[in-house]
Amino acid sequence: MSKKTIRAFVLVFSILVFVVIFNFTTNLFQPRAVANIIETCQTICKGELSKNIDLSNGPCLLNPIPNYEDWVCDVSHWPREAVDGNETNQCSEYTKTADHFVEVFPNCSFIRAV
Repeated sequence: MSKKTIRAFVLVFSILVFVVIFNFTTNLFQPRAVANIIETCQTICKGELSKNIDLSNGPCLLNPIPNYEDWVCDVSHWPREAVDGNETNQCSEYTKTADHFVEVFPNCSFIRAV
């Protein structure tokens, strides 16, 4: 291999190492926090179900989630249904003060966290 090829390889390898280390250090504690956020959303959802509240219309449950003001909790369907696009069922703080959301099915099982 030529010196130019070796230098290019070292540069690419160095960049990859940097990206992996940067991603690891910046997301080190995120998985636990997201797990707590999901659990909070599901707990509130299950509480609503225990009160016999119908969640089939996909209401917003937490807007924002306490202690995680950057997150909201929304009931939804997957695949999405027409009711999920109804503005009255969506969390109004999403895109205003909250940048992330947790979606759960009407039975409170987890769909996704974004």
